[in-house]
Amino acid sequence: MQRPTSSEVSVIEPDRVEGSASFEGGWAPGPYTLYFHAQFDRPFDRAGTWSAEELGDEPSAEGGEDKTIGAYATFDLEDEAEMVVQTRIGISFTSVEKARENVEDEIPDFDFDATRSEAEAAWEEALSKIQVEGGTEEERSIFYTGLYRTHFMPHDLTGENVWWDSDAPHYEEFYAIWDTFRTVHPLLTLIQPERQSAMVQSLVETYENTGWMPDSRIAGNNGLTQGGSNGDVIVADAMVKGLEGIDYETAYEALVKNAEEEPEDPLSEGRGGVSDLEELGYVSLDYERSGTRTVEYVYNDYCIALIAQAFGRDQDYEEYLERSGYWENLWDDETRSIRPRYPDSSYLEDFDPAHNYPDDEYGVFDAPFYEGNGYQYSTYVPHDVQGLINKLGGDEEFVAWLDELFDEGIHTQNNEPDILAPYLYLHAGRPDKTAKRVRDLLSGNYSTGRTGLPGNDDSGTMSSWYVWSAVGLYPNAGQPYYYIGSPLFTRASIDLGDGRSFTVEAPDASEDNKYVLSATLEGEALDRAWLRHEELSRGGQLVLEMGDSPSEWGRDDKPPSVSSPEGGAPE
Repeated sequence: MQRPTSSEVSVIEPDRVEGSASFEGGWAPGPYTLYFHAQFDRPFDRAGTWSAEELGDEPSAEGGEDKTIGAYATFDLEDEAEMVVQTRIGISFTSVEKARENVEDEIPDFDFDATRSEAEAAWEEALSKIQVEGGTEEERSIFYTGLYRTHFMPHDLTGENVWWDSDAPHYEEFYAIWDTFRTVHPLLTLIQPERQSAMVQSLVETYENTGWMPDSRIAGNNGLTQGGSNGDVIVADAMVKGLEGIDYETAYEALVKNAEEEPEDPLSEGRGGVSDLEELGYVSLDYERSGTRTVEYVYNDYCIALIAQAFGRDQDYEEYLERSGYWENLWDDETRSIRPRYPDSSYLEDFDPAHNYPDDEYGVFDAPFYEGNGYQYSTYVPHDVQGLINKLGGDEEFVAWLDELFDEGIHTQNNEPDILAPYLYLHAGRPDKTAKRVRDLLSGNYSTGRTGLPGNDDSGTMSSWYVWSAVGLYPNAGQPYYYIGSPLFTRASIDLGDGRSFTVEAPDASEDNKYVLSATLEGEALDRAWLRHEELSRGGQLVLEMGDSPSEWGRDDKPPSVSSPEGGAPE
């Protein structure tokens, strides 16, 4: 529970109130102080402070954990033309003076309409990065609301870095990297590349000043870890897609530390149980969330392998590529799923791969899987889907296995562990299955209104899943390619900057016409249901012929996978 530890407020005649409050607890593990400055558009008639619910005329007050305080002001409103009182409020992590400076810089005048117009223009610029046509009015509303929410976190606190001395761009409130790495950051890489570069470099600088690249961060604190060290994926995604302005050498140093060093506080830094991964080939049940950690750690290692390969560090590349296959060490042929194991190699007894955690025995953070089950986490092998297909006995068996996850309600869209799953059918040559599942999820889990999301948005992750899927594309985060799904809209144009745009045209897309019959990229036939990043990032036009029944399109040229003959992601 977050609690105040101290606070103060002062009335500054004739028209200002300012103060601060310090907090501990809650989601942020360490203390922080927030300062504020408020100015009214006219002098007070009367003003003062209150303490413990008692009004007074004192110009200042101090509070603490057990004492609430505040300020009040009254105004002479006899003139009907003056019935509206306007207030400019600024906040800062640095000081009251900086809060006052922020007000004066960002809201120089008491002109509400002008301020609102500036905000509208800024959001219009951000949301116009993707322009869609077709679909229903509700689908377009869901789409742009989702795109809006995708921009909420992390926050640009450049000039507000009170935690270390730096003039570099600084971002805070990486609320849930463990989720946002999947969809939010790959989307920003396309539509806000400079901002995404600054975010990644801010994570690198956070490592330099805290000792770890965080899995989450809030209010100057490296926050909780969930499974892997998924900042690794964000760094790899940026590097393989050519983002500039990032110190990749230092980033690589941070990633290797994640992979090799057992942290003192595994709940908020590094990879708890990584020594098990090195010694046993999996994270054992001696550690909490062992199933989740194993599958996420091995993909983190694959991302490190990609960076090592780019740096020409062949020995590192081979080592981390080998470790990226350790997910197989938890595979259980009996349950046809990932199954946690003890240090002596025995499996978790009485195991039901469809059983969801937490439950009556395990809490959220001490369960074998974090907020999910064995089947859901079995789908998380983004680099080696072909290996999973092989474990299950081939394409047909894999498709039947995935079908069961969806048809029996084991897959859920209300959390992130298996939100990649609808696109895995493409690795078995079944884009028609992906089309059906994606369309069902779009229509059945998202709507307008207060209950319009299937679960916690997790800093825009659920919203950006909708944005991607409605456009007809989906990223495999950390790797330089995208899946082609089933667009809702007849046209979607992505502004890539520098005069470049990528357009997905699907003139016949409709509720019934969900299946891709054929495709062209820049006028040339495209027989695969995936795109290389370089094909998308240079701009162009993808045209999809849509129909109401499946075709043979996309069945043969499957997306890359470590266990495929091509041996990994496309160059």
